[in-house]
Amino acid sequence: MTERNATHRGIPRTNVIVSGILALVWVGFQLYTAAFGFLPALSQCALHVGFAIALALLFLPAKRPRTQEEKVDAENAIEQGEEDLSKKRLAYPLDVVLAVLAMAASVYIYLNYERLVTRIPFLDPVETLDLVAAVVLMVTLLESCRRSMGWILPILAGIFLVYQFVGQYLPGLWGHSGIEIENLLEYQVLGVQGIYGVPIQTVGNYVFYFVVLAGFMNAAGTGALFNDLAMKLTGRYRGGPAKTAVASSAAMGMLSGSAVGNVATTGVFTIPLMIRAGFKAKFAAAVEAVASTGGQIMPPIMGAAAFIMAEFLQRPYAEIVIAAIVPAVLYYLSIFLVVDFTAKRQGTVGLKRADLPSWKSILNRVHLLIPIIILIGMIAGEASLQRAALYSIAASLVVPFLWKSTWVHPKTFLTGAINGAKQATQVTLPAAAAGIIVGTVSYSGLGLKLSPIVIGLGGGILLLTLVLVALVCLVLGAGMPTTGAYITGAVLLAPALIELGVEPMPAHLFILYFCVLSMVTPPVALAAFAAASIASTPTMATGAHAFKLAIAGVLVPFAFVLQPSLIFGENADPVHTPLGLVMLIIGLVATASVVAKQLVTPNSRLHQSVLLVSAALLIYPEIISGIIGLVGVVAVVVLQRRTVSPKGPTGGPAAAEELALSGSGAASEAADGEPLQREASVGSRSRGEEK
Repeated sequence: MTERNATHRGIPRTNVIVSGILALVWVGFQLYTAAFGFLPALSQCALHVGFAIALALLFLPAKRPRTQEEKVDAENAIEQGEEDLSKKRLAYPLDVVLAVLAMAASVYIYLNYERLVTRIPFLDPVETLDLVAAVVLMVTLLESCRRSMGWILPILAGIFLVYQFVGQYLPGLWGHSGIEIENLLEYQVLGVQGIYGVPIQTVGNYVFYFVVLAGFMNAAGTGALFNDLAMKLTGRYRGGPAKTAVASSAAMGMLSGSAVGNVATTGVFTIPLMIRAGFKAKFAAAVEAVASTGGQIMPPIMGAAAFIMAEFLQRPYAEIVIAAIVPAVLYYLSIFLVVDFTAKRQGTVGLKRADLPSWKSILNRVHLLIPIIILIGMIAGEASLQRAALYSIAASLVVPFLWKSTWVHPKTFLTGAINGAKQATQVTLPAAAAGIIVGTVSYSGLGLKLSPIVIGLGGGILLLTLVLVALVCLVLGAGMPTTGAYITGAVLLAPALIELGVEPMPAHLFILYFCVLSMVTPPVALAAFAAASIASTPTMATGAHAFKLAIAGVLVPFAFVLQPSLIFGENADPVHTPLGLVMLIIGLVATASVVAKQLVTPNSRLHQSVLLVSAALLIYPEIISGIIGLVGVVAVVVLQRRTVSPKGPTGGPAAAEELALSGSGAASEAADGEPLQREASVGSRSRGEEK
């Protein structure tokens, strides 16, 4: 974050400077321990969480502009040369005090590590300073979560904390023996069961390094390379700018695994490009939001939740990556199909050759991909994740200087490290807060009691239970980041699916998939809101449109639960896997055409209904349902093709428009092997009609 951007948010200069220094120290500490040996779990996690809390409290001050009107007023004042609050005071005392207290409490736990881990829990007395440090960490953690991601996660964590106290007063399955406040603080903060449990250990030991790697690679220009490569490959084809957004967001997702981060990185370029090509601003923002959201399930890095999934399942991370390949590719295929059908219906053309980057400029920067190659190679070679990330980070600092055109100022890497650390707080804080939920579930035995409740609500029917779990995951993710939503869903819901016969890997992937989709699910669609701010469109309308586009990919998680052979790995089958994939892809084509209201020609209501039912039937493993679904899709294609004749349209104005927009374009492409470039007047007319 630059000083100017910080001023826009009302952040005092001292906060900016101190948070930058703190971010660099945090990165240095993590890199040092990864290279020369991690500290014991409690010590490592205490310092890791302390850095995250203090950093968030400093660069997200309590008195910054919050409403859109306040932010606009602050920016206008700066543009007009008026003095900003950040110039009148060095820092906000509250932010500094809370940050110092958080770091002091974390250092206290670090210094008293040996005594804390050797004492007998709930038997040996707890010292007063232990309890003070625990309270400080609990309060500052929830406050930093509130500042960085809103009220939902802190409120949910608070509900679970209250549940630990009132359990003895609750009837039936919800009741438990209760807990005293001293024991609660001991369990949640002074050990490795609550805040410092599996989620935060995974983030501190693995995820942090991949987030920092993404910061370094973006500083080196790898993100710009992905954008240019995507534009070169897809830009000239029908709806090319929107396809560029899909491809570039998928590529960036391989690095960051952050939906909002992807929107901020690629959206500033792709959204205006789509609007200039003739797409509505709301559609452009929605496409970018949905495409960026998929980065959290895109190998090889994926999002933080994937590393936590590996710990929950006790499986190598490489197996998680392999299992996620098909769901991720199919997710992006569904978006690509929606974009293509929409562009066909609107008559949106691609870019001219002159507007595309040259292969020479791309090849001059291709060496920037070396860190990714090293990362994938080391993970495939079963090297430790920390070692793979460290070597990739080292490579990202060197490769820009292999070619003169990619040289960068060393200061750029400092900015990359600071941005990476600040992005890491968006992973660390929800993981730590989710640890409160995990600790409560473990201590109270709630996890064992929820499975029969969920199964009972679903009537013991797998499909109904899947729908219920999907809805709960969407609700969980609507108020918290994907990491926190996945941890909560995995602890509370995965056991119910497994009890119904779903294998652990598909069960956890199903929960992760819908927690990811929550980033574009109103009322709190964080990725869609970020895209809306770039496109200057209404946030709720953009979120609703993004969710509509994402519906095309909803078939995917249901399919790999019902057909585990679709997931690459131990369940793959040489016969059923290819056949199931073909049927699922046809189902995605049908669903995408329903979303875009276009297949061969614009869909009638009858066609929409037939395609939707056919898509649902195609994901079932039974042969009869698949055949019926396939017949339905083929029937619609045949009927729509009959409305267009070689001599002219026979289906009225809609068919005439379709022939003009797609029939002649197909002939042109077949004639010269190049996509059709229509005259500017035609494109302008299409845009006017669409508006």
